[in-house]
Amino acid sequence: MILAARWRPGAPTRAVRSSCLESHVTDSSSTTSQASRDEFSTGSRHVIGGLDGRVTDLNQPASPFRDVDTRLARGLGREPPHHR
Repeated sequence: MILAARWRPGAPTRAVRSSCLESHVTDSSSTTSQASRDEFSTGSRHVIGGLDGRVTDLNQPASPFRDVDTRLARGLGREPPHHR
């Protein structure tokens, strides 16, 4: 899955913290903003973890089909397909 392949752990968190550190905020809003960012980051990690799980779930049944494709191509003397 493209999304899972491009996702890097911590990337959204670093970007949000970096942009927030560059702006001027009061102590109380900074604490509130940090709590919101932490909640967002936790939720994002759960979503990405769920998507990674779906990728695994979908790749397992696809594997036998990839194997058949490869064997058929070799049997026909062709280059096996490149699966993502």
